[in-house]
Amino acid sequence: MKPEQLIDLFSLSGLIASIVSIILAFFAIWLAWQFYKQAKKSETRAEVALAEIKSQTDTLQKLTGSQIRSLTKAVTGQSPTEKALLDTLKDITTNNAIVKDNISAPEAGADATALRTELIMSYIAMHHYSALANNAFSFAYRNAVTDADVKNGLLKYVEYTYKDYQHMENVIGLLNNNEITQSTMHHLYTETETSWKPHVINAEQLKSENQA
Repeated sequence: MKPEQLIDLFSLSGLIASIVSIILAFFAIWLAWQFYKQAKKSETRAEVALAEIKSQTDTLQKLTGSQIRSLTKAVTGQSPTEKALLDTLKDITTNNAIVKDNISAPEAGADATALRTELIMSYIAMHHYSALANNAFSFAYRNAVTDADVKNGLLKYVEYTYKDYQHMENVIGLLNNNEITQSTMHHLYTETETSWKPHVINAEQLKSENQA
């Protein structure tokens, strides 16, 4: 082989090697670009997944205390207050219409003693019914109603009946104790004091209890 031919062969080999190098370089660049795109896609998917996780976490954080208490309540059953009220209802011995069977209009010309006796009976009845109504409204607020407007309405009546009960407590407290014990409705006064009074509550206390 002539020297000229040998030089041409080396030149050709060098050219081919250069072309191959360039092709490999372009391939390497293309491959790097593909890896970059896949990495970006993976990064995007990760960001979406993190955003969804954050959204779900925020939702969990926004669960109110009342919702959590409702769930807990559904699992654990009655609270001590509810159980005490239900037990009280089971133990009530009064089985007649209190006002209808005990209180009537005084006769014409009735003396002051008879009028006072009727008045004290009326006081005891109002004392009893204000405590009973307060218990009923607070029980409904805790258990029977979920609508916010209705609960707000119940809360107002809890407060009204609480104030009525406290007023009647003060009125009866001004009476002679013998007048209460000698009244034919003394048993009702005793029932109110032992069974219903412990559960009488005002609106602020009830709201605080619901938020605890």
